[in-house]
Formats: sequence, structure tokens, C-alpha cells
Amino acid sequence: MIIKVSEFLDFINKQVGCYYWFGTIGQKASWALYEDRKKAYPSQYKATDYKEQIANPKPCFDCAGLVKSMWVYPKYNAADDLGATGLYGKCTIKGVLDPKTLKPGMLVFKGNDKTKTHVGIYAGDNNQIIEAKGHAYGVIISTLNDSWK
Repeated sequence: MIIKVSEFLDFINKQVGCYYWFGTIGQKASWALYEDRKKAYPSQYKATDYKEQIANPKPCFDCAGLVKSMWVYPKYNAADDLGATGLYGKCTIKGVLDPKTLKPGMLVFKGNDKTKTHVGIYAGDNNQIIEAKGHAYGVIISTLNDSWK
């Protein structure tokens, strides 16, 4: 599936304020989703605010789920189920991050040469990154800094 960068960025921008739930790709917060994801990833579901989030359901993403959600959800395909390292492997442009050469829509990663632990989307506008940062943060806009590679 080919997606225009402008459509991708528009979709990603609309997710700011959504929840971070590990192992999700845009499903709405629900008890069924919570139980399923907690069973699959018990160590990732220790927070105490899931009840409040389910009472105010929004889409849920992890970092890689945010990136791939536009083409994966709601029609799940296991071949598209990539984490940050897998997404990095699919990138055609790789290298040391240089803010001068970044273009909106490009993915930026955290991690080392072998394993990427986090992925975000470069949005431009004063070096903004849109990322599903973690459960305590959700999907946010942050600023490009030295922790991104």
C-alpha cells in the first residue's frame, strides 16, 4: 500500500493525545483489549489507570503500532507486525541522524546498531517528533534531541 506523506502525517497528527498500550495498533481502549494485551505482555501492564482510560476510550498504540497503524489496523496481517527493529530494517534511507536532511514523515529511532528500542515520526515544525512515548505519556509531540539516532 502506498500512502502519501501528507496523508500519513495528517493521520499521525490526529493520534496525538491517544493512549499508549504495549502491543496495540490503534484499537480503542476496552476491557477485552486490556485483558488480551495483559495476557500477552503481563510485564507491560502494571499501571493503575487502565480503568479510567477504558471509561474514556480512545485509540491505543505502542511506538511501532503508531507508525504502522494506518496500513495494518483494522485488517491485521502478521507479516506487517513489525517492532521498531523490524521497521528500521524496512527503511530504505539509513544513517546517522542529521536534522538538516530530515524530511517530514521520516522515521527516527532510538537504540543501538543491532536493536532499535523506539520509533517516532519526524513532523518538521521546529524539529518535532510525534511518538507513542509510553503509558504515562501516550501519543505526544516531542522535540528531536540527541537520544534519537
